Amino acid sequence: MSREAIMKAVNETFEAMSEGRWDDGEYILRNTTEDFEWWVAGTTALSGTSTRAAMMEAYKMMPSLAERGITITPTSWIIDGDNAAVEAESYMKLRDGREYRNQYHFVIQMRGDKIRKIKEYMDTTLPEQYFLPPAE
Repeated sequence: MSREAIMKAVNETFEAMSEGRWDDGEYILRNTTEDFEWWVAGTTALSGTSTRAAMMEAYKMMPSLAERGITITPTSWIIDGDNAAVEAESYMKLRDGREYRNQYHFVIQMRGDKIRKIKEYMDTTLPEQYFLPPAE
């Protein structure tokens, strides 16, 4: 797979997330395989592996939190064969007026022209603070 094709699939996925069409998981994940997995580092409630179906279900809670979508902007790419390492920054305006920002390192595995797996490394305490209710 070419560098351009990998970048296109990843960028289109990130762009779809920025549009805020959270009720249309098929649209957001159109560049992923049917057995797609998204893994998040850490030991928080948001860490671990989610399937394609679980991601689509999780997207449904986003309209209650965000004014629109989340903008993920790649800042650096390393592509080797069917794999990519992407550094990125995010921005999302929340309904309560706060602004969510994070920095990421994504390791992306392709299969054909689709994304097979994303491994996400970030500050996992930030989404926990912004998106989960406080622990009792």
